[in-house]
Amino acid sequence: MSVEEALEFFQAFRKSKRALQALHDTGLDYLKLGQTSPTFERGEAQRVKARHAFACWFEAATRTSAIANSRSAIANKRNLFILEEPTIGLHMADCETAR
Repeated sequence: MSVEEALEFFQAFRKSKRALQALHDTGLDYLKLGQTSPTFERGEAQRVKARHAFACWFEAATRTSAIANSRSAIANKRNLFILEEPTIGLHMADCETAR
């Protein structure tokens, strides 16, 4: 079952839906459930890692002040995210339309 199919199937399960929605939001609807990460293409793996890092940082950074003293290590560090738009392997025409 693909992520897209599973998102519809697990609609009533909040935690499952949240994880599947994250994959959907990063454009990975076509991945199959149970597919191991070593089988991901390099770009797919990077998108999953980046999505996870952003989610952890955002969750820790937006906690209430009562929990502020026990923020996770990722929120206590200064973070620098560098995002690039890779064009390796794309046809020149595709690079032009992306701009």
